[in-house]
Amino acid sequence: MNSTVDFEFERDFELLAQNENHIEEIVENLKDNILRDIDKAGEIIDKLLSITSKNKMHMAGARAKYLSSIYFTEKMEYEKSIQYAKEAYEYFIKTDNTIALIEICNEIMLAHLMIEKYIDAIHWGNFTMEICEKNQEYKHSFMAGINLAFAYEKLGEYTEASEMYKRLESLESEAKQIHKLGLYINRAHNEASLNNTKEVERLLEKCYKIAEKEDHNWDLPEMIFIKGCIYLKRCQYYLAEEAFKRAIEESHRTGNLSFISDIYIQWGELYIKKYRYEEAKDKFFAAKQALSGRLSEGKLLKIYTGLAKAEKNQNNYRQSLEYFKLAQEFSDSLIQKNSHIYIAGMKIKQTERHTRFVKNQTREIKELAEIGKVVMTGISREDIVRTVTHELCKYLVADDLEVEFDENKEQLPLKRTMIHKSVMSERVLAGEKYLGMLRVKSSKEKAFGSSEYKKLRIIASYMGIAIENSKFIESARYAADYDYLTGLFTREKIMNIGQTACSEFLMSPGSRRLCIAMADIDHFKKINDSYGHSNGDAVIVESAKILKEKFGEKTFSSRYGGEEFLVVLPDLPLAEAVELTEKARQAIQDSYVSSEDKRQIRFTASFGVFEFTPDISNLDEGIRKVDSMLYRAKQNGRNRVDYYGNL
Repeated sequence: MNSTVDFEFERDFELLAQNENHIEEIVENLKDNILRDIDKAGEIIDKLLSITSKNKMHMAGARAKYLSSIYFTEKMEYEKSIQYAKEAYEYFIKTDNTIALIEICNEIMLAHLMIEKYIDAIHWGNFTMEICEKNQEYKHSFMAGINLAFAYEKLGEYTEASEMYKRLESLESEAKQIHKLGLYINRAHNEASLNNTKEVERLLEKCYKIAEKEDHNWDLPEMIFIKGCIYLKRCQYYLAEEAFKRAIEESHRTGNLSFISDIYIQWGELYIKKYRYEEAKDKFFAAKQALSGRLSEGKLLKIYTGLAKAEKNQNNYRQSLEYFKLAQEFSDSLIQKNSHIYIAGMKIKQTERHTRFVKNQTREIKELAEIGKVVMTGISREDIVRTVTHELCKYLVADDLEVEFDENKEQLPLKRTMIHKSVMSERVLAGEKYLGMLRVKSSKEKAFGSSEYKKLRIIASYMGIAIENSKFIESARYAADYDYLTGLFTREKIMNIGQTACSEFLMSPGSRRLCIAMADIDHFKKINDSYGHSNGDAVIVESAKILKEKFGEKTFSSRYGGEEFLVVLPDLPLAEAVELTEKARQAIQDSYVSSEDKRQIRFTASFGVFEFTPDISNLDEGIRKVDSMLYRAKQNGRNRVDYYGNL
């Protein structure tokens, strides 16, 4: 990054700037070079604003305000960026300068993205896309589409984001390489959210090629950060830690600090998974400091949730509760800020009219908001349907309520079945995604008017949001408890199960038995090096399948690390535990997986088994014992079962 902005006009700047014919040249030159020396650029923009204001150069002044918007976006002062951008917009909207209008709308959208006002970002993004398509400005619509897709992602609308990316594929030939880089990075984020790790790696490979070809280092920290997140999903903690460390270094080297708080947050999550809670807290505090006082509710929600988890795992329950309360405040604020678009299941353009209507109905909206709060407490679809039934009974005179989803139909009689003379229906939506139909029936004629329909419509919209949220909660719970690759329990989950089993054993050691087994795939690094990571993953999956099958339903199998497994065997004596383990070892020895080039990959595993005794006070001590047995099995030639105790 050069230390100065080397403009040809800089020496005679004031003389040139007073001639409006030269303003466009200055603006274009500065726009292309603003990142080379941001502070120097700021000085020149101030001069431009002063001269254009003094000489009443309206078009030139609007262009200078556009530059100010870019400047404050890069300085991460987004509210100022929006202020200058909207002042420029007011002028451009009155003129026939299409390109300038597109550019300023795109800048407003970007600033709204940065302050997490995703609905406003989508509004400006759709407006920008309309102007671009109307005027066939495909190069500009490419950049607008990238930001619009990113806004959809942040609202959890991954389908809409994917559709936007598909639209952008047809415009790639019109885009500059550097703009394609932005597309691939955003798509990598989206695919990572969907756990499509192979697609993420393919996209990142494209990103590195473009960055190297264009000698562009600005986005390098974000690319490394995404790679680190993939390592984290794969439980490759050492590689993830190295990636996050390098991403921080590159952020400071390039001056691109926009993602530094995200990096620290993920680094903190990594340390929680590794049970290094003090270091995790340090990273979350570093993330908060990196925000430099800027309010980012989404990031603060993650920071305080992470701190709460770390404190809880250290048994600091009072401090954990305080952090959870702070996290809840930011969660409520985000829901309030970003969910009003769904209230009537309307499109973006219709939202403004609905908002004006809401302002005139203050009392009723407060009432409906209370309903929404109750509905949103449901954590499963059954809870949500039950709550909606209760709320509709309070506000509507109805005999029957039907909830029809795509896969089935549920009819809930409120009073008694009879001839229905009044029926009203409303779609259950999450954004524009159709979930089902909510239908209310009454035996009375004209039982429902516009007021009742409005209540039904809003309750249906809350229902849609709540159902969609419940899916995310279920998904998050599953991700927390089950390993994404094998379907076995995660390390954190098996530790909880094992600790419970250990506590039950210690309470009645005379009548209870408890064993644990640990397995490790032999020469796994050699398998990865010889056949590739995808085939290595296939070996892990096959091993997990065998363990789950051979140990049976009354045991608990987990993926403890990369190629390491831990099994908890409650109420089993050592002899039976060793017998089951030997069957699993033999089955793994007899199995194979087929590589992509049709080769048979044979593999084995080593096992350690340990039976708890009353003098073992906790699970960690038992794991150390079984780990030593596994180590002994490795030392004694691998592909064997070693155990601690007498059969």
